[in-house]
Amino acid sequence: MSEENNEKKSKFEQVMIRLDNFTKKFARSKFAEVTTIEDSVLVYEGELEVGTAMFIRIEEDEVVLPEGSYELSGDMAGTVITVDVDGIIVEIIEAPEEVITPEEEPEEVITPEEMSKQLQDQKEELIKKFNIEIEELKELTRDMGEQLKKFSEEASEVPAKKKFERTTSKNSGLTEKGRAIMLSVNK
Repeated sequence: MSEENNEKKSKFEQVMIRLDNFTKKFARSKFAEVTTIEDSVLVYEGELEVGTAMFIRIEEDEVVLPEGSYELSGDMAGTVITVDVDGIIVEIIEAPEEVITPEEEPEEVITPEEMSKQLQDQKEELIKKFNIEIEELKELTRDMGEQLKKFSEEASEVPAKKKFERTTSKNSGLTEKGRAIMLSVNK
């Protein structure tokens, strides 16, 4: 009878192991998984949204995800989730959507000689522009010098000459008065 019991026990254990594997497989199938950039597997039920409970798989166990921020990889690369002390998502920062552009032509590879020629051409173009600006400044300076000379000539001719004539005529009158005073004092 003990052999029969062992056989029944063995069959029972096999059934239980299969049932346990089936249960684990079935239970995991309703949970979703996502991987972090550190290759940790995070498990959650339902949608990945604020308020969802998060777990981390450590070997075959799943424990509450510790408080912190986690950057995801794979299809969700660039997305960062933040969970509280209870492992509940409190914030999700979505990765910026990639702008899909038509295939661009590969950039032309420039040899050092071509690069040197391009730089030399740019240098020559800048020198031409600077020389043009220098000539314009020289011309402007000449014009300003001529205008200054003209103004100073006009200014020196008119008022100074008249002022001198007025001062001379006043001084001559003063000189005569001064002589008369001096003569009267000396008498």
